[in-house]
Amino acid sequence: FEDHLKRDVPAIIQTVLDRTAAAGVHWVGHSMGGMLILAHLGTHAESRIASATTIGSPVDFSEMQTRSYKLLLKAKWVAKVLPIFPLPFLGKLVVPLAHKVPRVFLGPFHPPNVEPAVARRILAIVSEVLTPSKLWLDFGRFVERQSFEDPNGTPYLERLENSNVPLLVTGGSRD
Repeated sequence: FEDHLKRDVPAIIQTVLDRTAAAGVHWVGHSMGGMLILAHLGTHAESRIASATTIGSPVDFSEMQTRSYKLLLKAKWVAKVLPIFPLPFLGKLVVPLAHKVPRVFLGPFHPPNVEPAVARRILAIVSEVLTPSKLWLDFGRFVERQSFEDPNGTPYLERLENSNVPLLVTGGSRD
């Protein structure tokens, strides 16, 4: 997450501005894409963002101490040993059975909100098969600490209220 935040977000903003000659970027981010722009705006004075919209981007991890997340956190040692963590690949295998397996094994997937065929298509199209372990460890840190903060414990959204960028933040009860 830190690498995306510190390297990719500024590069994305600059690339869009360079290629479009626009005065500012209108950022729309789903899930981690929204988390990244919120963290960026909360940690940087930013004049190149004209507006930001987040869709289903979690920033409150205080309620995520569920059995399924605790089970995933117990696998943290795997992420520390392997450079990549195959959780999305395993998720692709579980989705067809999601309505039949106990909720504890589904992590963030909530079957009543997504029909199995839709979930399968989403996973097949938009999720990578393998994810860097460091990213999973960063998200594990958010859940363990119950806070959206950097590795030093500084909340990413600490100065978000000082931003003058218009925000539209959307989410559901399970986001």
